[in-house]
Order: sequence, then structure tokens, then C-alpha cells
Amino acid sequence: MEFYEDFSKDQSVITTSGHKFDIPAFPDLTGANEKVRELGKTVWANVDEWSGNLKSVRADRRFSDFGRAEHLLPIAETAHLRLLGAWNLASTYEMEINAREQAIIRIPKIEETHSVAHLEDREIRDWWSRQSVQTRAKFMEQSREPGSDAERMALAILRSPIPQSDVEKTYFRRVWEDARRAESPIEAEAIQLGRQSLEWVTKNIQFVTVVTQSSFKDVPREKILRFAVAQDKVFAPYIERLGFSQREISQTQLRMKHGH
Repeated sequence: MEFYEDFSKDQSVITTSGHKFDIPAFPDLTGANEKVRELGKTVWANVDEWSGNLKSVRADRRFSDFGRAEHLLPIAETAHLRLLGAWNLASTYEMEINAREQAIIRIPKIEETHSVAHLEDREIRDWWSRQSVQTRAKFMEQSREPGSDAERMALAILRSPIPQSDVEKTYFRRVWEDARRAESPIEAEAIQLGRQSLEWVTKNIQFVTVVTQSSFKDVPREKILRFAVAQDKVFAPYIERLGFSQREISQTQLRMKHGH
């Protein structure tokens, strides 16, 4: 059994490229993020597949240097295309987690017709603005206690149309978000597990990216970059993660646009 078929424990892995990676166990045992674990498995299985093909081509003495280069390029293209797909999937998972979290911590808006609620908010903000720095600091300290008025204060401050100080806004944002998560503990924990799973798979994709970059050093960067740029635009945001600078990408895009 290959190491990527079981992520139930921490592992130290030495790849065919000679790199050694410490891969932590997959953090979610509930099964809710199984698709993320499968992505981790897939990226490593892809490495196994193209590594075997790479080894065969390089060992085949029938190829001239030119012929070998022609056979290496499609392997390199496939490896990098799958990496682009992996980064795209990881980004999709992150957006899903962010959307779930926003559903919990979103600041509720007041309807324009709800004049009483608008008035209450303004009165709270007016009271806050009249307090001294010492009084504000004392309130912020006391608001950590259960049953305080901090949550209502936080809501009014965060809905203010006037910019607040960074320290106070950050503090009240934390008060509000902590209160919302406390109201939905099961979903909050699920979101946390989702983020931990995303961090885990991101680390694995980064490892695979390093292996890929090292394994195809003899394939011209320009050819791989041209191939990456020519793919669906949905992959464009992830080309830099393959090890190309934004300058390289922009110059290649410009040359391709003008037929060079």
C-alpha cells in the first residue's frame, strides 16, 4: 500500500525526487471533508503515475536527446495541468468554507424602514463616542464576562457608517463573531475542521509542486509556461503557484497574444 492511501497517522515520506516531507495525519475523522482527503490522495497518485513515465523515457536508450525532449514535454504538461486543477479545487473548497462561516458571522443589516432599530444603534454609538478612553477600556475589559452588553455594543459599532478605530473595531468584531460561533457550536466546529483539512491538503499540494518543479528541470520553463497560459482562464490565478513569476507570466501572455 502506498503512503497516500492511508493518511490516518503522521508520516515521513521520501519521494522519487529525493525530497523528504513530513506529512501530518488528516485532521478530520468525521468524514465531512472526505473530498479534501481524496484530493490529497490524488495529487500524490498523479506523481506516482508521471514519475514512472518519466523514468521510462529517460532510461530508453533508443531516444536521441531531441526525441527524449519531445516525449518529456507531454508528461510535464500533464503533471502541471493536474497541479493547476488541484490548486483550483483547493480554492473552491476554501470559498465553500468561507461562505459557511459568513452565514454565521455576517453582520445583519437593518431595513431602511426599521427606524427604531436605526435609532437604537445611533444612540449606542453616540454614548460610546462620549466616553473617555479609560471608560472604553474598562467596558471592553468587563465585556468579556457572560451576560455583558458587549454583543449589542459590538453590533452597533460594526454597523456604524463612520469609520471606527482599528483597535475597537477589531475587538468588537471578535466579540460579535465569538458570540455567533457560540450560538452554532456544531457548525462552528465543522468549519474549523474544514479549515484544518484545507490547510492539510494545501501543504500536500505545495509538496507535490516542489517535486514537480525539481523533476522537470530539464524541460524548458518557457514551454511549460506557454502550456499553462493556454489553459482555461479558470486556472490563470494559480500559474504563479507552479513557480513562475508574475513578470514571466505577463511577458509570455504578451508574446502569445502577438503570435510569438
